[in-house]
Amino acid sequence: LRTSFSRYDCCLRTSSFVIKMPGIIHEVVKDTVRDSVDEQLKAAKCDIKSTGGASDLRFEGSSFANRQPDIGFRHQPPPHQNEMNPVEQYPGLIIEVAHSQSSDSLRQVAYDYILGSKGDIKTVVGIDIGYTKPEDKDSSKLATMSIWKAKKRSGSDVDVQKV
Repeated sequence: LRTSFSRYDCCLRTSSFVIKMPGIIHEVVKDTVRDSVDEQLKAAKCDIKSTGGASDLRFEGSSFANRQPDIGFRHQPPPHQNEMNPVEQYPGLIIEVAHSQSSDSLRQVAYDYILGSKGDIKTVVGIDIGYTKPEDKDSSKLATMSIWKAKKRSGSDVDVQKV
């Protein structure tokens, strides 16, 4: 599939296969957000003495099962701790940019990421940049940002909390 389609989602919960067709607006927003977050992480790393925490986050175009997030940031333990703490399977933060999908489907993607990783994906940021059909010149949907976080419950149960 990766050779035929550059981006796709396959969700077992809904038995759906979605081919993503990102346009130029989607790519510009994604790249701008990624570069901005990456610059801020680099600046924070200079100001924070590393103890194996957030200063070791790095950008990675990672995937989750058969989902492909727009942007993922994965925690990297310091080199001397690599044997003790292997790199997590999932990124801690995912940023998903939505252009033509509905706000409800963006919410469902966030739930799928967090619950599918059993809470290893800690935060999903959804950026809905709005979509207007070319013939709908009067429409002015504003961009919105939503944040969902993993919330541990009793035992190993995980819930999703919208912030």
